[in-house]
Amino acid sequence: MNSRRRQLFSSFWLLLAAAMLLANPSSFYAQARKRASAAPAAPDESVEWERLLIKGEPQPTLRFPVVHQTAMSNCIGYLFITRDEIWYEVKGPAGHQDHAFRQPHASLKEARQWVLMRNHTNAVEYKFADGKTEHFFRVTDGAVETQSLMTWETPLSYGPMEQAVTNFDAVVRLAEERQRALAPKPIPTVSMNVEPATVEKGQPVTLTWTSSDATSLDLEPGIGPVPARGSKTIVPAESTTYLLTVQGPGGGSNASGHVTVNAPQMPPAIVLMDPSVSTSGQRIEARKSPLVVRGVVLDSSGLPVVTINGITAALRPKSAQAAEFASDPITLLPGDNRVEIKATSPTNVQATLTFIAQYAPPVAPTPAPPPNNRGLAKADILHLLQGDVPSARVVNLVRERGINFPASDDALNEIRAAGGDDDLIDAIRQAAQAAQH
Repeated sequence: MNSRRRQLFSSFWLLLAAAMLLANPSSFYAQARKRASAAPAAPDESVEWERLLIKGEPQPTLRFPVVHQTAMSNCIGYLFITRDEIWYEVKGPAGHQDHAFRQPHASLKEARQWVLMRNHTNAVEYKFADGKTEHFFRVTDGAVETQSLMTWETPLSYGPMEQAVTNFDAVVRLAEERQRALAPKPIPTVSMNVEPATVEKGQPVTLTWTSSDATSLDLEPGIGPVPARGSKTIVPAESTTYLLTVQGPGGGSNASGHVTVNAPQMPPAIVLMDPSVSTSGQRIEARKSPLVVRGVVLDSSGLPVVTINGITAALRPKSAQAAEFASDPITLLPGDNRVEIKATSPTNVQATLTFIAQYAPPVAPTPAPPPNNRGLAKADILHLLQGDVPSARVVNLVRERGINFPASDDALNEIRAAGGDDDLIDAIRQAAQAAQH
């Protein structure tokens, strides 16, 4: 059906409907009042209200793509409905701009399905207080966009246009709920920082993170659920990559951070061979001076530098990781002498071993006293006593010249038997003691 034929067809039915109205006007208005008094119809949930609501609160606006039908012609455009107004905007044809109108919403007296000569059309009929009546067929957006009346051969259901004016607030609530439900959900964002990024084993690191639009966050390995933003200090046992996974209404996201954990370098090993020292700080007895310290040093990173009391020791390499070393002669002082051996690896890791060398210089032997050539022999004393020399005179001789024989008990008894008195015996004993010193 072309546009001209459609216009003639519509005009025919309008004229016929007017004739029926004139024939029985009371019945027509009775049905209208009955419909107007009925409870507003609930919004049809199958309608895409979210697309029809082009503006939300506080001034919500519904827009329907429509064909406006008059007695003699039709045009295409948009029907707008708000709480305060109902208006029609013509998009085409260009010569039908006079079909546009604007009416207060409160002036609407009736909204119903358009019944033409007892035939229920798929159009809505609006009756306003000023006596004007408007008829609309609901069409697709494409029909209005192309401004072609030929694209609406099969109109959409008129019901939403009736519900939009009779139950406006319920329609708006449903449309806004749909819009919220169908609105794109933001994808959660997350960022994480690990500070410091490199540590020695046993040192702590701090993880700091922040997120948006996330409902759950999980930090692994070994930590689990965490709040939307925060920080945590941990001591990693090894180099680790931490992964923070977030979930939200719009999907998921993640962020990661890595910490490198350096294992501590083992210090060089020092083994002393001479003197034999097994424990740092050990005390030994040195029997001679000067002292030469000898040993072996080992390190997996290469040959270390060895110093003994601050002086670099000579090395004799045995392999790429081991060498013998020897110190210069160390002069020891009487008493405690501290000796310090340091080995520094190529990676600048140091080991230290110390010991105390206790040194006592050897004591020179006491020379034997020269022999007493003037001392009296036992035979001399016996000869004097037997020659009737008074014992007192012999005492004086012993005291002057001393003796050169052991003052044993047998020797003293023999002298006593020869006539020596107690004074002589005491003198001999004193001379013997003097000879020993």
